[in-house]
Amino acid sequence: MTAGASASQAQAAMIRGYSDHAANERTFLAWVRTGIAVVAFGFVVEKFNLFIATIASSALGEEARRSSKSCLDRSGITRVSRSSLAGS
Repeated sequence: MTAGASASQAQAAMIRGYSDHAANERTFLAWVRTGIAVVAFGFVVEKFNLFIATIASSALGEEARRSSKSCLDRSGITRVSRSSLAGS
């Protein structure tokens, strides 16, 4: 094969609009990465909530734990509803 033939084969093997395709793929992967980070942050917040509830119940008694749990449940419902409305 000659150098000209291999160059034409290399161009035929290239994807048309490859730079656009690669940019779309990078954007998709960035959205996936962001979604995973948001889910991980949710787990961290929930674990911290469990830690605070444990500290509150041991320091202030069972009544403080019940009142803080209801407040945190309302704030969680608010967050979920806001995020679902923002996603629509």
